[in-house]
Amino acid sequence: MAADTAEYALAVLKGTTAVTDLVIGGVENVLETGDSSPKTLADAQVTRRDTGNPAKVLAITVQDSGEKAQDAQTTEQWVSVWIFDRERGYSNIRKATQAVFGALHGKSTPLTSPFTGRTVAVTLELEARTGHRMERSLEVDFELMTFKAIVKLDLG
Repeated sequence: MAADTAEYALAVLKGTTAVTDLVIGGVENVLETGDSSPKTLADAQVTRRDTGNPAKVLAITVQDSGEKAQDAQTTEQWVSVWIFDRERGYSNIRKATQAVFGALHGKSTPLTSPFTGRTVAVTLELEARTGHRMERSLEVDFELMTFKAIVKLDLG
């Protein structure tokens, strides 16, 4: 395993005000996928109702979606970004999708692998997005964006 691309993406999103300004609770509701729950969304929905600010999504979560070795120095890694909302249709999600795209797509950075201590170069590219989807059991609207990174060891 190379550097944690999902951790990098999460840090970028948390540090991008164009993203956090579109989320109820700001940086607090930009989370790793395992740190969110139906209660997270319900609490954010109550906060949105109480503050009278309907133009923000409830949460954005980032998920490590796996990796595949290409050769001894290169891996492909995938990061999924979920944008969640309720009762607002696609309008809030669309704005957040555009902000996430602007924050992550085409961005490059060097990362140090926690396993090998080697430096790797990471560039994220949007690979796919679902468009507007609804999950009836959770009563939630969402969009899933998948970013791919080609991770190359710095052999210099």
